[in-house]
Amino acid sequence: MLNNKGFTLVELLVVSTIFLVSVIAFTAGARVCLSSVKAASQLNKTVYVLQGEMERIKTIPFAQLIKLNGQTFAASQGKVATSSLLPDLVSIKVELKYSPNKNLLEIYTLRSKYE
Repeated sequence: MLNNKGFTLVELLVVSTIFLVSVIAFTAGARVCLSSVKAASQLNKTVYVLQGEMERIKTIPFAQLIKLNGQTFAASQGKVATSSLLPDLVSIKVELKYSPNKNLLEIYTLRSKYE
């Protein structure tokens, strides 16, 4: 009579292979998730910097807005562009590079003399 208690070597190899494949898949998924979280965090920080700069610009008197054209901020990574559309209306664009291999993130607004 044979003793059939326990597992055969083939069964252990099959289970080990399945376990290894699932661990590799989980690790790859976790790596993608961490990369996405890092990118989203960097984008979020960039948006806060842009919003902060736009809030600072809101405190500047209308007559001085055109002088901001070409001004940099955030360690020269960001740039302000202003242009007069009408005598009483100015277009303001604030842009900031948020990653070396990404495009600029931009915020546009109009500012009226009569605000």
